[in-house]
Amino acid sequence: MNQETNTDVIIVGGGPVGLSLAAFLTRFNVQCVVLEKDAGTTEHPRSRGLTVRTMEQFRQLGIGDAIRAGGLPAETDVFWVCESVTGKVYGVTNPAPVTVHSPTTKCMVGQDVVQSVLADHLAERGVNVRWSTQALSFETSDDSVTLTTQQADGTQSTVIGQFLVAADGASSDVRHQLDIPMSGPDELGRFANHLMEADLSHHPVTRQAGMFIVASPDRERPNRERGHFVLNGNGKDRWLVVQPITSDTEIMAPAEVETWTAELLGISASDVRFINSATWRMSAQVAERFSEGRVMLCGDAAHRFPPTGGFGLNSGVQDAHNLAWKLAFAVRSWAGESLLPSYETERRPVAVSNTSWSLSNSQRITTKLVPTLQSDREAWEAFMIDFDNHLHSEGQALGPCYASQVIDAGNEPAIHNARYYHPSDAPGGRFPHMWLDSERQDSTLDWFDDQLVLVCRESYSSWQVLAQQAAEDIGIPVAVKQLPFGTSYSSIDQQGAVLVRPDGYVAWRISNQPEALQDELTKAVRMSVGQL
Repeated sequence: MNQETNTDVIIVGGGPVGLSLAAFLTRFNVQCVVLEKDAGTTEHPRSRGLTVRTMEQFRQLGIGDAIRAGGLPAETDVFWVCESVTGKVYGVTNPAPVTVHSPTTKCMVGQDVVQSVLADHLAERGVNVRWSTQALSFETSDDSVTLTTQQADGTQSTVIGQFLVAADGASSDVRHQLDIPMSGPDELGRFANHLMEADLSHHPVTRQAGMFIVASPDRERPNRERGHFVLNGNGKDRWLVVQPITSDTEIMAPAEVETWTAELLGISASDVRFINSATWRMSAQVAERFSEGRVMLCGDAAHRFPPTGGFGLNSGVQDAHNLAWKLAFAVRSWAGESLLPSYETERRPVAVSNTSWSLSNSQRITTKLVPTLQSDREAWEAFMIDFDNHLHSEGQALGPCYASQVIDAGNEPAIHNARYYHPSDAPGGRFPHMWLDSERQDSTLDWFDDQLVLVCRESYSSWQVLAQQAAEDIGIPVAVKQLPFGTSYSSIDQQGAVLVRPDGYVAWRISNQPEALQDELTKAVRMSVGQL
């Protein structure tokens, strides 16, 4: 029987990106249906690691602690270059410094944990997530998208929504139906990830490192010519071993993987058990368009790049966070003509930047690591210092600066550096984190959720009047928040203010109060929602 469902947003893909988008939309009370072809959440770790920015957003959803509980200790966010996981160590990267720029920290955790926590979160909120459901085809009109789906038993149904978001991965069927091409190399390598069981909980290494590159300075030693990745799965007995392949016929049989894993771990093959495998292709591509009409691409459907640095899943979650408030404002008829197109304008350059950064990380490992290890000591020491740039990426996570939906008012732009983040309330950048209480529980980031926020200093009453008038003129609520005395990282004076979007990015900043201030503020609010 063909059943019909009506909703606001249809999400194709129930991985971490699609589920994150659904979770963000619930903050706005926007209805959505999530369609996932798999029967449930993955048991394979797949991607690994969440940046501090992603953890900020999961903290806001109230699931940060649950995700962190399934991850590794913070000190494991380092690479070891070694003879074997339990053997001689040739070099260790330095852990990234924990700064004061966020109310949380990055987390070494697998995609399986993230997806499972998100699925539970959505189930508790009654969000319609349909597992074992394939998206077949869709049609768009001036005001809706109609999608035909098929369940595992062959039952077909129809879902009608105002918008459709493709979060269906690197081989996105939706992107193919839209005929949107990808720019960049399609295949830089093929790999098989083998999930293995080997109890090393008694060994300190399980609590000291999350990633290992097994290599050797001995040029004659076999199977060490490029180094091999071993990832610490759960800090106890799960290990992900990465096998380079050129075709599926090269994938090792379980018994072979057990023998190879034992060598890489430095233990007996009898102590290793094969669990499962997954294949993947390393690419460095970005879609030429992130949207077409009422259909948007999100996550790997829009960009795919080397996992070196861990920005794949994170970039997808940031896509979802950027898109969620814009979809919500469009559903509420608050969005102007330029708001939804700004999703592509803002997120595509970030995807290009993350692709380039991840590719450079990959090349550092594949072309420099082993040859330098087999060189002299000074060259190796210089390489290990440079290797820190692989994981020290706070600027890459917190520093993206958007140029659209922003009035710069002649202000200096926010500074971007991949390794270091420079807090600033300059238009286009993320509003800085500042603690609001002595217990360090409440952050300025907690202000930005489901509405526009005007942040000021001592002139709270006058700004509240101005914001209320702008909200009445436009029909969109604007909250007003006051920075406590003595807070830093803000350039506004006692009379100034900044307008911050629901995603926490600054849209407008003014340091004084000119005579036409009401007009200036109203213009800034209209601009931020695409009405100019």
